[in-house]
Amino acid sequence: MVKIYIITGETSGEQLAFSILEKLNNQSIASDNHSLTIKGVWSHEFQKSLTFPNINAQQAFSNDFLSIMGFSNVIRHFFKIKKERNKILKDILSFQPDIILTFDAPDFNYNILKKLKKIYQKLSLKKPFFFHFVAPTVWAWRPWRAKYWAKILDHIFCLFPFEPPYFIKEGLQATFIGHPLVTEYHSSEFQHAKTTKFSDSKDTYDFAFLLGSRNKEIECHLPFFKSLYEHIKNDPINLNSKIVIPTFEKYLPLLQQHFPDAIFITHLYERRKALCYSKKAIVVSGTATLDCALAYTPMIVVYRTDKFSAWIAKKLVSTPYFALPNILSAQKIVPELIQENLTLDNCIQALKKIDMQDLHYFKSIEKSLDHEISLDSFSELFTPKE
Repeated sequence: MVKIYIITGETSGEQLAFSILEKLNNQSIASDNHSLTIKGVWSHEFQKSLTFPNINAQQAFSNDFLSIMGFSNVIRHFFKIKKERNKILKDILSFQPDIILTFDAPDFNYNILKKLKKIYQKLSLKKPFFFHFVAPTVWAWRPWRAKYWAKILDHIFCLFPFEPPYFIKEGLQATFIGHPLVTEYHSSEFQHAKTTKFSDSKDTYDFAFLLGSRNKEIECHLPFFKSLYEHIKNDPINLNSKIVIPTFEKYLPLLQQHFPDAIFITHLYERRKALCYSKKAIVVSGTATLDCALAYTPMIVVYRTDKFSAWIAKKLVSTPYFALPNILSAQKIVPELIQENLTLDNCIQALKKIDMQDLHYFKSIEKSLDHEISLDSFSELFTPKE
């Protein structure tokens, strides 16, 4: 029996973790030689989805404490994070896993793995394999992190094709596994919606609002989205516009009171389908921008945080762009409204222009990330050495 401990940072990490566990489950069924015991840190929603026949999954702790946005908030919650980290360390040592898989949350997970390595060395215990999914964005800021990760990990799995060389150069095995979202958006139903939504009014939405996946993100962006919503509803041209808000069930009570006529969708598959049927999207910067690109949905990318966090980010970030589609394309293909530029007037002006976004760029992004996750090429990594 293989024992795996998993730590997921946020929703995007859980989606990737689900894809990996699905592959591992199918692999264990096919080989008929072992089952998997999984324990770890993830959300209650993710726990509900873990119904694989060959996987026994137990949530040790919720990852809600990692839903923290901005440098200042991390500092403010330092002791809470440290307390949770110590509980996780103790649980891992008690569980004695063969493998530790970490997803996203690079700073937190790096700290966990670094401390674990020291503990195993001090106690002369056999160290589990350390595998991390979703490489830290060393190409955007803090490039020296690649060297530090190389000293801790056994293998890192990258979602973007240009990432492995940063880590291979430092002596760490790195594998480009493609982005799981590409496969999700390849379904025939999604393909039909993506290509017909501009000519077929049936089942389409005029606007999609994506306010983020974290509490702090929603709090920061709610006033802006509320003013945009009121503008659309009071505009004679957009009077009958359909607004869809793909979100999470836990945010419904808050959002429904501010967007009474919007259509709310919480199921993951239906959220993605709604994006495929959306003609325009206003989206908080993050993985959701990639969702929009793969859904061929013209978008405006927005982001706002506290002044201190914004100042720190400005000093550290080395890329000329903020939005993931722009970074992947190495040019500004979607408008970015960041910090003081995030105003209602700027958004209204941008909405008039995004009809002209060239979907060719979205298709190029899709093609570059289309590399289906396969465990066959590195299945030995998930089999503990004798």
